Amino acid sequence: MARILDVGERFPDFVLPSESGTPTNLYSRIGGRTILVILHRDPVEDLVEITELIRGQVDIVTVSTGAPSVTAQVNGFSDPDGRILDVHLDQSRFLAYLLDTNLRVIRHIDTIIDIVEQVRDGLVGSDTGEGTRIESQAPVLTISRVLEQS
Repeated sequence: MARILDVGERFPDFVLPSESGTPTNLYSRIGGRTILVILHRDPVEDLVEITELIRGQVDIVTVSTGAPSVTAQVNGFSDPDGRILDVHLDQSRFLAYLLDTNLRVIRHIDTIIDIVEQVRDGLVGSDTGEGTRIESQAPVLTISRVLEQS
């Protein structure tokens, strides 16, 4: 059952294929700046226009059942089986979260209509941070059964 995150809740991390097709953690691609996470099952026709209107104000991440977005201003993730989308979207086809620099929900946006104004309203009084764009993930060392007793 899908659940809308409350204001102040931390947005959960996930692993999905990115633009390059490589499985990637969301948290490895974002942080330090205000983020707009757009979750959608159907293509968002105005996505390029939306990104142009709020470029420089927030970083944008999309999660969709189709191919990830490849525009320069958007980190895109593909969720072909809907595993992550099912956690956030019930019968709705679209939901967006505006997250602060610590990845906590500032507001949720349940319609594409007036999304630019809702993002700008959500930014009033929030710390947008300067941040830097993370282009790659640091290597992770995994040691199997390291905590098991002999």
